Amino acid sequence: MVSPNAKRKLKGCFVTRETLYRQHVVGIEHFPDDKSSIKLFDIPPTFHRFPPCLYRRLAIDIALLVKVSSAKDEILVVILKSYKYDVFLSFAGQEVRKSFLDHLYVALQWQEIVTFKDDKNLTKLKIIKDDLFESIEESKFHIIILSKPYAASTWHEAKVIKRIVQKISLELRSTNLKADEYLVGMESRIRDIISSLEMDVEDGRMIGIKGIGGGGKMTLATAVFDKTCFPFEVKSIVGNIREVSKSSMFGLQSLQKQVLSIVIKDINFIISSVRDGKSLMKKNLPGKKVLLVLDDMDHLDQLEALAGELNWFKGGSRIIITTRDEQLLVAHGVKVIHDVTLLSQSDATRVFNRYAFGKDIPINMCKELSLQVVHYVTGLPLTIKVLGSFLCGKDELEWKDAPERLKKIPLKETLEKLELSYTILDHDYKDIFLDVACLLEGWRKDDAIRELECCELHARIGLRVLEQRSLITITHNQELGMHDHIQELGWNMVRRLHPTKPIRHSRLWMRGEIEDVLTYKSVAATIAIATHTHPWLGKQGICCRFVTHGFGNMKNLRFLHVTSSTIDLLEGIEVGKNLPNAL
Repeated sequence: MVSPNAKRKLKGCFVTRETLYRQHVVGIEHFPDDKSSIKLFDIPPTFHRFPPCLYRRLAIDIALLVKVSSAKDEILVVILKSYKYDVFLSFAGQEVRKSFLDHLYVALQWQEIVTFKDDKNLTKLKIIKDDLFESIEESKFHIIILSKPYAASTWHEAKVIKRIVQKISLELRSTNLKADEYLVGMESRIRDIISSLEMDVEDGRMIGIKGIGGGGKMTLATAVFDKTCFPFEVKSIVGNIREVSKSSMFGLQSLQKQVLSIVIKDINFIISSVRDGKSLMKKNLPGKKVLLVLDDMDHLDQLEALAGELNWFKGGSRIIITTRDEQLLVAHGVKVIHDVTLLSQSDATRVFNRYAFGKDIPINMCKELSLQVVHYVTGLPLTIKVLGSFLCGKDELEWKDAPERLKKIPLKETLEKLELSYTILDHDYKDIFLDVACLLEGWRKDDAIRELECCELHARIGLRVLEQRSLITITHNQELGMHDHIQELGWNMVRRLHPTKPIRHSRLWMRGEIEDVLTYKSVAATIAIATHTHPWLGKQGICCRFVTHGFGNMKNLRFLHVTSSTIDLLEGIEVGKNLPNAL
């Protein structure tokens, strides 16, 4: 019997069962050979104000009401507002318990959907214990099985189970994705990547996501994974590949084992070599439709060891690769490559406010200061997260101090993340990177190539490498650009060992430091300078005497760029006399 109180509540909210269907059905799956269906209901918002005890009776009363008033066999899924379990599974009829229920439970578990199985029969249930009430209340979805005939048809049973698990999985993925309040500004990028995966195509697909360190590549790949993983028999995210592969001589083998462990259930299997791992993958993966995310790759050996060819996997498989190096993807034959774009000013502000204040709108005393901080981070998700978390709970004076400090001392966590892209560069590419960061940012590409080649650097290929690794950008006007934090990285690499001794710096670009170094009689470290002699921002330019006499003391200077409002400034200056021979 349906409890009188529940009837009144149901009647007050739904009026009739048909009204309930019409207003709150999220999705219905009909089977053409059968009158049965799967129905998914969402608890109306009005119930959210009711006490928990109503939830405890609601699912059961709806189920019994449907059973009493409907001649059709149905599976009813009710969304509950709780989180300990993904699904609460109940049934009516012993025939269901012996076949359909158990198979459905296993299928849900296989999809890693946390499920509570109620082994009591609802038709005989009169009083439910408190622990069962608690399990109902703590489950996001409630599946009530009221169909006896499913047990009679194995084919139909499998089909229905697949549909149910798919519905629950998709709803859970959607719910979890919406619940991640820090995925601001990523919705369109997620849609673009999912579109490029071409989920309805039977052939395999391999796509790449490349971008600056800390730019949100893995966050984006994970969101796509969560959104699309259900149709795949096997799915896995393999993270920190660069770090793990270099941590020991067996790094690549451990990564191969991680991938294979999702299809080989014997955890004690051994991979004797990378070549052996490839053979095992070719043998065990072709029979499975796979969704695989390979995160933070920086060497072709890693790709060849973990996803050498698409024919390693069953048709319909999808491989998503994240990297800082576009050339890695090109060399492996990846055709679709997404370049991660940084957050817009408005999206960056929303994300920062959520980390700093726990809401979209900042507190009044920090509103202007938060805008200054967001301007500094220039859309880089990592910096937004780190700074927002750091400033959370700080007082007004501490907030005021933060932007001033950042102007002098770059954020350590950001620099450490970005520095990985610098350290793996070849030596001559490092020189080109530092020259762009300190001297040539904003120059036209052809002019920069000409100057760098005069310094015996292979600039054309070097600039292309830096662009592929997201360290520089080249605008539509063919000008060299660089993210502010990447440029800070370059400055930091030059100053790091001797921050207060510019005479020891390899490159000089700040007026005060240049004037200081020009007073020395012998300067060995400095190899490149960019400066001006005309007044700038109301300040006096560098003294012409320093320009005409000081540079001669820099024995290893290979590059000098001086802009001046004095036309005859360099007249009479000779290399070897006023300027070093290296020029």
